[in-house]
Amino acid sequence: YLLLGRPLFITDFPHQLWLGNNPISNGTFSDMEGRRVFFLADPAFQARIREASELEQYDLFLNEVKRFISEHPLQFGALSARRLLAFFWFSPNAGVTYAAWQNVLGRIAYVLLLSLGTLGFLRFWRRADHEKRRHAMIFLASILGLGLVHTLTVINMNHRVPLELGFAVFAAESLGRGTDRVRAFWQAVVPRHVH
Repeated sequence: YLLLGRPLFITDFPHQLWLGNNPISNGTFSDMEGRRVFFLADPAFQARIREASELEQYDLFLNEVKRFISEHPLQFGALSARRLLAFFWFSPNAGVTYAAWQNVLGRIAYVLLLSLGTLGFLRFWRRADHEKRRHAMIFLASILGLGLVHTLTVINMNHRVPLELGFAVFAAESLGRGTDRVRAFWQAVVPRHVH
């Protein structure tokens, strides 16, 4: 505030808002072919942005977002819903720069992570005391809060890393319990040699 004369979160924030909230956006940084949304915008708008100072860019992007939301509230709502889904699943253009087999492998790995993480969370919850449950809820609430921020702005698969890390923590619970069961089964099936 003292430096710029007004409160600012970060000067790039309206740009992030605009990327996900404009008439040509699919809710992400790029189109279905991986081209950044900014370079698909009206050339006159691009020129105004390039000629503007950092604070002028802030105002230009913010005003465009406000105009878009007021003129297209249903499209804004649809983009927000799409971003919320993408935070937990995949954006429409996820993996556009990867080979098809890499996308399939990534989705299989993510489904496995979600499955093991959910199972681990349920197992953890059943045996956790009140304090551990409270810590788990704070942890989950922070991840959901991050998801809500990206639901309103723009989504990129990198934004999902905290969610994936959370599922990985709980997946470890599943894998640990599964390893114990396999070990117990193995010991019951395979007789021990007596020396």
